Amino acid sequence: MCLMEPTKVWAVQIGVGTEEVRGTLSLEETELVLEFTEDEATLRIPLAEIRGVKRIRGSPVLVVDREDTGGRSRLALFFAKPPPLKTEGRGGKRKTKRQAVIYLNATNRDLVDDIRNWERALQEAVREARA
Repeated sequence: MCLMEPTKVWAVQIGVGTEEVRGTLSLEETELVLEFTEDEATLRIPLAEIRGVKRIRGSPVLVVDREDTGGRSRLALFFAKPPPLKTEGRGGKRKTKRQAVIYLNATNRDLVDDIRNWERALQEAVREARA
């Protein structure tokens, strides 16, 4: 298993809400660990529960699909602070989306190597855990 340096991320539970939670991502021998900054809570995801890891091309986002006794869930890990998604005023929705895409594209350039390394390391660790 490839060891990764703990990394600052913002986590968003897909389909549950749009509120991101800041924390530190680390990869342990049998778990993916998220230690949240604000409430000092910790989310431990057993590697054997992870069904897929995919980097969203052109953005600093890694999506983790998992399945546990509660069913399937998806977690988006932003390696840069997510852009605001709230719209204001007339025509705001389109403008907000455009600005979010530009922001994600720009931040991705600086982080793409780190995100690729996390994707590969996590995929390898999941394969080993499920073997």
